[in-house]
Amino acid sequence: MNEQEACRILECTLEIGMDKDQLKRQYRKMCLKYHPDKNPDPATNSHFHQILSAYEYLYAELENDETFLPEPTEKSTTETISEKYIFLWNWIVQYTTDAFLPKIMQWLDRIDKDTLLEMYEWLCKKRKDVSEETSLISKTDLILQHIRSLLQSSLKKRIQHDKFVILYPSLADVFAANVYCHVENDHSYMIPTWMEESIFDLLPETDSTMGELIVQCIPKCPEGVYIDSKHHVHKHITLDFSELWDQDDSYEISTEIVGNLFTFTKGELLLRKTQTIVIPRRGIPCGNPQEIFDISKRSNVVLHINIKT
Repeated sequence: MNEQEACRILECTLEIGMDKDQLKRQYRKMCLKYHPDKNPDPATNSHFHQILSAYEYLYAELENDETFLPEPTEKSTTETISEKYIFLWNWIVQYTTDAFLPKIMQWLDRIDKDTLLEMYEWLCKKRKDVSEETSLISKTDLILQHIRSLLQSSLKKRIQHDKFVILYPSLADVFAANVYCHVENDHSYMIPTWMEESIFDLLPETDSTMGELIVQCIPKCPEGVYIDSKHHVHKHITLDFSELWDQDDSYEISTEIVGNLFTFTKGELLLRKTQTIVIPRRGIPCGNPQEIFDISKRSNVVLHINIKT
């Protein structure tokens, strides 16, 4: 496998300054998209293993190659960095002398990783705006190199402490909005079964380094039932035309999905062989990334009906 092939499999590109966190997020996204338990296509299993191989290849590249972070002379990919960092540039312009540079470096050492990354990209963009001031650029490059070094160290240390778990809740548990208790390092984590992905702070085992517990839930659906990317629940059902013919329009037709009964009337059916009936807001919880235990919004149930003659 080479770099181009790995990027094709993971549907990503290295031209945007990809770091390990971005690579990890893309890997989790592709796992969800092509997991064999979620996609019955026989070719999916082979592709799923290719995704893992591609991830391992690119991760190894990131371990040995710093070019995934944007070079100071490259155009920044973040064109809309918040104006809250304007003060930073003014402060650096005022105090970046040989006397103050050590204090700047000490200050940078105390900044968290996400803020460092935003600062780095913002400085890369600002550097182009002052390209004529060579002395200032020299000092800016030194700061960028230091931020780059801090980022590399932080990313490498952090991902080593992350853990990735896949759970397979029953569709009945998801409908009921049940919560699983998952134990990791003698600590209990409450996992909402309806959330595709939940991320928790992972308490350290030995040293003081915090990691992340990334939990993905892939519901086990009965035959003929599946969940789409928007959490809508689909079921295929077949009705007999001869049994419907003598019934009036108020005749009720029911179908069951893991203990949940869904009813519609003959009058809702059209005179066609295949059709769809949508039962709104009676599906599974949609999930709220800002409040993972919020189940106030539910998806639809979509019945795909085939009328046989």
